[in-house]
Amino acid sequence: MGEEKEAGLRFRDQKIMELLQKIKMCAGGFEQRIRPLLLDEKGTYSEDKTRALIDGIMEGIGEISEWIPEFEPELCRQYRSLLYCAVRAVTTPYTFYRENGAYDAFSPEKVTFAELLEELRSEEEEMDISSGIGLVTRKIGYPLYQTMSEIYHVLTEKEIPEEADLRWKMIQTEEQKKLEKEFYDSLMDDAEDEEEALGDEDGRKEDYEEYLREYEKYQQEQEDLRRRQEEQRKRLKESFEFAGEYCGRYEEIFRYPEKNYQPLRFNRHMEMLLGIYLQKQGYSVGNGEEDYFTALVYLKKAYRVMRRQESEE
Repeated sequence: MGEEKEAGLRFRDQKIMELLQKIKMCAGGFEQRIRPLLLDEKGTYSEDKTRALIDGIMEGIGEISEWIPEFEPELCRQYRSLLYCAVRAVTTPYTFYRENGAYDAFSPEKVTFAELLEELRSEEEEMDISSGIGLVTRKIGYPLYQTMSEIYHVLTEKEIPEEADLRWKMIQTEEQKKLEKEFYDSLMDDAEDEEEALGDEDGRKEDYEEYLREYEKYQQEQEDLRRRQEEQRKRLKESFEFAGEYCGRYEEIFRYPEKNYQPLRFNRHMEMLLGIYLQKQGYSVGNGEEDYFTALVYLKKAYRVMRRQESEE
């Protein structure tokens, strides 16, 4: 099989698997938006509704623990706090102003349980061994980690605790560390060679003056971004309700960080807890008889098509 054909097959298989995952999330009710569940009759944020949501999700432990006895009290406390902070983070309007511009981590009005579940995913990944990186463990998604931590930092004006390393953790062997050092040393050597090849003194002076003009413009842009970031932080601090509750729960998350983020176990727990809640609330396709049978007919038809194609090959 040629490389081009093999790449095409992998692409098509990937698209099928992505669609199946979307169907799974939709069937389970994960496309339900979160923010409407946190608002009162006037359309304003309700702490009571937020706590009711978290309580409803955590009730699933009662069902799971009958056949998965893993939910010791400290794990339950940590999950409750993590879910509370995660829900508040993904539904809070906030713009980040960084060196490369402005962006919103989430769209609070549109974020769904599927997106929340994806952000709560823990994973391990083998990085490029040629540069010595090694094994990287991510406890939760970076956008969620970034937003949760930024809210805490703005509300408390404290630096993020060292133990609050939910973003990633690197594990390296001595050989990988050696490879990484050699890799970066080679980059520095290349940079020195490029500097020697810059050309005559007049040309370098002109380049330097151009650099100063561009750097001054860059500094002005960065100062504007910093000003806008401070304005955003001020708005958040003034508008964020129940700040003490959020900060207390944020700190609770990191009291037992390591052993509770075993990727396979953690991911299974989050999907089951959210899935049980959505099913009980009537958001899954199975709760509507007509929708259920319509979906079932189309899925069975798709299955027959794939089976027929497989038998023909």
